Amino acid sequence: MAILLRFVGLGLLIFLTACEAFAPQTVPTCPRVRVPADVGTMTRFVPQTDLDITDVTAEVEYVSVRGECSVSDEEVEVAALVEVAAKRGPAATQDFVEFEIFVAITDLDRNVLVRRSLPFRVEFSGNRSAVRGIQRLVITIPKTPDLDGNSFFIFSGFVLTEEELRYNRAIN
Repeated sequence: MAILLRFVGLGLLIFLTACEAFAPQTVPTCPRVRVPADVGTMTRFVPQTDLDITDVTAEVEYVSVRGECSVSDEEVEVAALVEVAAKRGPAATQDFVEFEIFVAITDLDRNVLVRRSLPFRVEFSGNRSAVRGIQRLVITIPKTPDLDGNSFFIFSGFVLTEEELRYNRAIN
């Protein structure tokens, strides 16, 4: 009888160990990333013109924001790639366009916790009039035990002048 109990006990231990190996693993929750429509494109004009299509030096738009995150007890770290597509405009005089993008971290009520601007440069090499550019970002968000990645939003877009923002809102 004692041998049977040891055998059953050993079998139960093996069964429980196997069940633990198939237990669902905790998947880190990442913040949701948003690119608002009115800052997801940028049309750059020759300064002090009538915003005519012939005065466009460059048009740039967000293609994608993709990445991954890791979550620890202290922070959520997001490594993201921002991809943009740029077109050279008819009034372009340079073989590149420089601009800034922003990244803002908000809580669920959309209160901005952190906002950063980053330079971005896309070059039109050779005779190319349309190119893509990629910028890598690493965002670290401090967290507490009651907050996880789903407790935040990440917003990104172009840093626009008032004129560029008005133009975007007028055409959208």
